[in-house]
Amino acid sequence: MTISATNGQDHDRVADGSILASAGIARVDNFAGANMAGGVASALLARGGRERAQIGVFEVDDFWLASGPRPRSIRGGS
Repeated sequence: MTISATNGQDHDRVADGSILASAGIARVDNFAGANMAGGVASALLARGGRERAQIGVFEVDDFWLASGPRPRSIRGGS
């Protein structure tokens, strides 16, 4: 899942992550807020050998979203 917006995407990522955690769904996210390709890659690498994530929740820059990989789900905002 990717979250892209002008304002509030960090709050949305945290809220979505909390909902998933309360449902017992293991996730990985870019908790540091680095929203370009390097930040997403760093989040995935930082997960390391821990429990395998069932979903990724990433805050991404609008420009990177247009030119990067195609996610299955996009949550947009203003």
